[in-house]
Amino acid sequence: MSEPTDAEIAEQGDLLLDAQIDDYLEDRRMNQKQRILKALRRDPVCGTTFLDWRMPRYAARVNELRNEGHQITTTRCTLHSHASSQVMYQLHE
Repeated sequence: MSEPTDAEIAEQGDLLLDAQIDDYLEDRRMNQKQRILKALRRDPVCGTTFLDWRMPRYAARVNELRNEGHQITTTRCTLHSHASSQVMYQLHE
């Protein structure tokens, strides 16, 4: 099997970039609850991640999702080391 050419590598990079742009645009059309639910369906998420996404009232959105019947648990964050106590959320479907 031969090594890929520079053109093939560039094309793969363009396709990856296009996919990332599509994901970004899709996320921009979603409201905060939809974005949180999408993220929780992939992996547990630290509350500071939601803050990084400029969602200061993420806990209220998580509570709304719970009220809609989604099983979301809150535990101490083990994803990162924090200077203070932080929580992470996990969806159980």
